Amino acid sequence: MNNYYDKLEIDKSASQESIKKAYRKLSKKYHPDMHVGGNQHAEAVFKEIKEAYEVLSNPTKKAYYDYQLELLKQQASAYAYREQTSTPYRTAKNNTNNKRYNSARNKRANVGIDKSKRGASGILPVFLVGFAVIGGLIYWLYLTNEQIKQRKAALPDYKVKEAMRKYDHVMKYDYVDYFNEGRTWVLNKGKYGLIDLKGNKITEAVYDWAQKFNDGLAIVKRNGKYGFVNKRGKEVTDIDYDFVENFVEGRALVMKNYQYSFIDRQGKEIIRLEYDRVSQYKDGLASFSIDGKWGFIDLAGNEVIKATYEKVYPFSNGLAAARIYGSYLWGFINKKGDVVIPFIYDDVNSFDYRGIADVVYKTQSQAINQKGKCIQGCN
Repeated sequence: MNNYYDKLEIDKSASQESIKKAYRKLSKKYHPDMHVGGNQHAEAVFKEIKEAYEVLSNPTKKAYYDYQLELLKQQASAYAYREQTSTPYRTAKNNTNNKRYNSARNKRANVGIDKSKRGASGILPVFLVGFAVIGGLIYWLYLTNEQIKQRKAALPDYKVKEAMRKYDHVMKYDYVDYFNEGRTWVLNKGKYGLIDLKGNKITEAVYDWAQKFNDGLAIVKRNGKYGFVNKRGKEVTDIDYDFVENFVEGRALVMKNYQYSFIDRQGKEIIRLEYDRVSQYKDGLASFSIDGKWGFIDLAGNEVIKATYEKVYPFSNGLAAARIYGSYLWGFINKKGDVVIPFIYDDVNSFDYRGIADVVYKTQSQAINQKGKCIQGCN
């Protein structure tokens, strides 16, 4: 059982404030971002520190953990007591009538044995074994230290002290996300703000939610509405959209007042889409719905596949699952709208990264490849 108090370097009597301070201090020291180039040891310690804090910062979890820890200590104490009071040596020592060893061999030889010297002949082997074990441990520690030095030498950007100075700002906020494109979002009193690598404030903490930067822009949310900011913290669009997606090839899909459209990186509307619904882009195409039927459009807003299907899934590996209107049967189409796998399935999932899709054929669960061949669960 891990000792979470040792992990956070605190006493069992530490207050919640002390626990929080210890966690911030150690998380700053071992945070993966502070070890440029990567460090497996730091990542492992960081996970242990986080696990310890999640338990000790929760009064209910902490109380149960303290109970388990105390129970283990009591069990260990009881075991040690039994071992101490039941050793053969202590039993023999307490027997004052044993003046001599009374083995049959000693009786025949009529030889007295001096108790003060018994076992002396066994000390040397024990000492040699102990010396060998200690020597082996020292040698192992030496090799481990050398390996650590070699790993550090192989990472020229690994400068812990410099990283510590650079990341002192971690202590100032409730949460600091991983850096992305030289920026990161920090949580301060329930709001998100933007800082740079040196901890300089770029924007005030005014957003309810913020996404990592993608091609120089990040999605933010304020008062229930969405928009975009650049790396200087400037709001390049109004924060008044009900729905937004990341930019793809210089344009983003947005929705305001149930009206879908494409905007450019300056927030200017490029194309207004007259559809009931539009989904996110996958593999260069987005599904759209009009009058209850689904089709696909490209980034220019052109209808590549007409709205003829009752339901569709986004494209994955060049294929999209579609269901024929009124038949309740599924199949797969390509980006030209051609049927690649016939509409014979009761239910389907999209193809995964391996090119395999789970389907249900005549109530039988199967797996098929992109040619429609059954590869698992076949009759």
